[in-house]
Amino acid sequence: MDLFYQILALTLTLFLMFFLIRGVTRMYIDSVLTKRQRKTRAKKQTFFEWFFYRRFLGVLPKFSLVWYYINFAVYFVMVIAVIILKIVGIPNIGRDIVWVYFAINAVFLISFRFTCVKVDKGQKP
Repeated sequence: MDLFYQILALTLTLFLMFFLIRGVTRMYIDSVLTKRQRKTRAKKQTFFEWFFYRRFLGVLPKFSLVWYYINFAVYFVMVIAVIILKIVGIPNIGRDIVWVYFAINAVFLISFRFTCVKVDKGQKP
């Protein structure tokens, strides 16, 4: 696998995890706040506030925010690792790194979904 495609796979996985983590976090916010509270907090929200959840810091669990921020830092470390390993002579490690990254995030998302997000009695999870 070429270096470009390894970095592309890592980037696509980052975007997928970004939207999945934001989706699960949104489900948590929806279950904790009422519709009116959500609209009040989200009104005139800047991109910076949206991206870093600045208006919802008191609502979200700390570990989910830490995981959200660590996800981006780990991405850059993985890209640097893939480049270094390509230079050293281990060419196809990017595929394995993507699968490990995806598996770790999937375990986190599933555990967060079933431990933190409330479900109404009439709805299925």
